[in-house]
Amino acid sequence: MLKTGGQIYTTHKTAYPFSEWKIKELAEKIGISLIVEEEFYLSNYPGYVNKRGSGDRIDASFPIGKCSTFGFALYALLQP
Repeated sequence: MLKTGGQIYTTHKTAYPFSEWKIKELAEKIGISLIVEEEFYLSNYPGYVNKRGSGDRIDASFPIGKCSTFGFALYALLQP
């Protein structure tokens, strides 16, 4: 689904146990490369409310904790 020149951005918790997901390494395994990583600050997004993705409390918020926003791109984008 991602074409050459395309980018993917996702915000993910970076503290244990979420750090064990190793999303940078997973991306590399499928041929996309990290182009940016920035710490996520909730205060930069007034009105932002996170929600659970599944389960009985699907619309419930949860503590955000330590997070970063990661940007990935295809290797072809990074090569001359």
